[in-house]
Amino acid sequence: MGKITSIHDTFIRAIMADRNIAIEYFQSYLPPFVAGQLDFSTLTQLPDVYVSAELQKTMSDIVYSCQRNDGKGEIKISLLIEHKSYIEKYTPVQVGGCIFSGLQKQIEAKEKHLSLIIPVLL
Repeated sequence: MGKITSIHDTFIRAIMADRNIAIEYFQSYLPPFVAGQLDFSTLTQLPDVYVSAELQKTMSDIVYSCQRNDGKGEIKISLLIEHKSYIEKYTPVQVGGCIFSGLQKQIEAKEKHLSLIIPVLL
């Protein structure tokens, strides 16, 4: 991971580690039909990561747990963070690959339910 990417990663992680900022972010940017189903008072950051070691060279993720409003369990939300200093033609494909990599990692870990992975491009 390059020095600039590392600085960005540390900066975003520090901001999103603040529970109130994370809640405000999710309430503002998740689709209303998703945000409306979550009890944000239960939002907790987890130590999990879904991005593979190889992909961590250019991306990072932060995983949260949140209870559903209907009491039917919890939802994990993974915030996928991609740092770009220039426009690339195939960035959507790269981000999609990272999403699928994260889902595959969850499948291999035999997680009961797959987590919602939200890409954020900086």
